[in-house]
Amino acid sequence: MKEIDKRQEDGEGDRTFYTDEQLITVGMDLFMTGSDTTSTALEFALLFMLRFPHVQAKVQEEIDSVIGRDRLPNIADKISMPYTEATTWEIMRCTCLVPIAIRTALRDGLQINGVTLKKETMVGINLVSIHYSEELWEDPQSFRPERFLNEKMELVNLHKIIPFGFGKRACIGDWMAKSTFFTFFVTCLQNFTFEKVPWLPEPSTKTYSGIAQYPMQFSALVKERF
Repeated sequence: MKEIDKRQEDGEGDRTFYTDEQLITVGMDLFMTGSDTTSTALEFALLFMLRFPHVQAKVQEEIDSVIGRDRLPNIADKISMPYTEATTWEIMRCTCLVPIAIRTALRDGLQINGVTLKKETMVGINLVSIHYSEELWEDPQSFRPERFLNEKMELVNLHKIIPFGFGKRACIGDWMAKSTFFTFFVTCLQNFTFEKVPWLPEPSTKTYSGIAQYPMQFSALVKERF
């Protein structure tokens, strides 16, 4: 908003990138990409927790050790919770909420794999092929948070995962989505345990597509932790 005022005072007005319309558009991008992906990631997170109870138990053990039950989690706790953070990264790798990252050629003559692009050509980057690449990941079809941890419980391999795209055009909701996902996920597991419903079939990890990838409808037993 300060930049808008400054540009208008300089007489540049609507001829610049910094306009009221652009501010509103960026604000919508921020909240749409940051909130829709967060709620969907949380659905997937609970689905994976009831399918992999041993992972859920490890996350809850770390929550109890670092945070306890007397206060809510906050983003500052993340640095002390490597297994929980590794679990959130593995959820994002496996779900690949936004499977295609769209980019636009800024000039004529750009080449990709021998194909010459014209200016403003739209290019889709297949993020699924990266997150499930056998060249990058050992046993990529498995859900295993440990792939993001070394022997010292330090986070590794984060350069291999790009759920929010990369470069100057990376998702503007990146920081908001990761922060809220972490705190919501930890709050859920701090207070509840999620289990399969014994008389129902195994919940599916298949997805359907909209703005992003979404999990199929599933049921869970939600038990309060005392």
